Amino acid sequence: MASTNNPTTTRLLDELRVTMKESERDFVFACGGSLPPTSQNSASGSNIDPVTLRWDASDPLIPASRCKITFPVGEAQALSLLISNMQQASFGLGGEDVMDETYRKALKLDTSKFSTNFCPYNAGIMGAISKILVPEIAGDQTGPVRAELYKLNIYEGPSGHFRSHVDTPRSSSQFGSLVVCLPAAHSGGELVVRHNGKTMVFDWGSSGDAQQVQWAAFYSDCEHEVLQVQSGQRVTLTYNLYAGTSPSDPLTQAPPIDKGLQLPLAQYLKNILSNKDFMPEGGNLGFYATHAYPHSSSVFQAEIRSATERKTTPPLKGIDRALWQTAKALGCRVILRPAVNFVFESSDDDDDDDVEYDSDDNEIVPARVPVQAIGRRLGFSVNNYRVENRDDLVSVLEHDYNDYGVRYQNFEWLNGPREENQEPALAYIAYGNEASVDYLYSYCTILISVGAFDLATGTRKTSDEELVATHQRVSGEPLWSRATFN
Repeated sequence: MASTNNPTTTRLLDELRVTMKESERDFVFACGGSLPPTSQNSASGSNIDPVTLRWDASDPLIPASRCKITFPVGEAQALSLLISNMQQASFGLGGEDVMDETYRKALKLDTSKFSTNFCPYNAGIMGAISKILVPEIAGDQTGPVRAELYKLNIYEGPSGHFRSHVDTPRSSSQFGSLVVCLPAAHSGGELVVRHNGKTMVFDWGSSGDAQQVQWAAFYSDCEHEVLQVQSGQRVTLTYNLYAGTSPSDPLTQAPPIDKGLQLPLAQYLKNILSNKDFMPEGGNLGFYATHAYPHSSSVFQAEIRSATERKTTPPLKGIDRALWQTAKALGCRVILRPAVNFVFESSDDDDDDDVEYDSDDNEIVPARVPVQAIGRRLGFSVNNYRVENRDDLVSVLEHDYNDYGVRYQNFEWLNGPREENQEPALAYIAYGNEASVDYLYSYCTILISVGAFDLATGTRKTSDEELVATHQRVSGEPLWSRATFN
């Protein structure tokens, strides 16, 4: 590839890969805090009233006046009437709601059955989430963060718990969850959140101060669990968090955290793009998203199209979001595309060209052939092609998947894929001993087109025409030559 055929580009790409890996530490996957037990939040200047819950009694003889509780509460007896009106909480498994107290032991109340005066906007929580989990880089306008009340839960000691799981997003614009722990005395019940080998623990029962409202927010693809409650009642409000849904709402508009592109990642990208010896003729960068997205969903496709039309950031998270915004701010063309990246293993029944022999030429060893390709669009498709060997699979990809003119090998990839982030991309009929439906899986990738360096101006060419020309010049021939799979 011409644009990387010089020592400076090679060196800077290696350094960029290291910077990308190190920059992941700059982006948290969860955040949290507490609200002081006063009527005034000094940090945000927002009024915080005592939290009140009202609920519908299951017994019509119980007057509505009794179905009310104000927090903080210290005595378990104060919660007994509320608990008697709650149901066992289920969890999702294989698209169904399942009851199993060995996996989850908790009580729940749906939003149709209760109301509360607590407002995460007025409490300053949504502003904090906007700045930390959905920040604006370089003045990008994304739209607000919206919280939708989902459930009231109580985990009772000595055995309430919820084993490790990942939440099911309620829509493609949902990027996370907010858990608000109301002030009620308890011990244990720590919320443990994990992502990419890192762990954050929110222990709301150990402080001994049952007067504070405490909270945690985390991305929806994070694994998390509630450890066993040892005593008391852990009372929480859970909210689904959505991004970019109503740009006119001022409550959740967060100011850009870095108009000057001062994050290490942003500063490094700015520096290498200003180097005339880095990809002097232009080129392409590829990055596998570090977070999981429902990129096979038609709804997610619609979200991406909407963001493109509004010239805002798609619903990305963490370093994925920062890279998108930074590259756009620096004049690069940036798109989301699915990428197939797997190893095709030939069976003994395939043609001899697809297998290897051992040193004695008498034992057939399955050949391992890498298959790497970029799809033309996000989403999921189905076809009726017969697939019996590698050539058939390549043919399916050629007709139903590939993005014309975009060769996987003509991208400089800054990281590798994470298996847990795969989504079904394409279904086909596989023929072996009998016909069966098989699937190809894809990863969500961020593709960046870097313009050629203009020596006259000392800047990168960033017009749409130039980026298209760069893309065609660097890509050369169409993606689906046989060389792509060798």
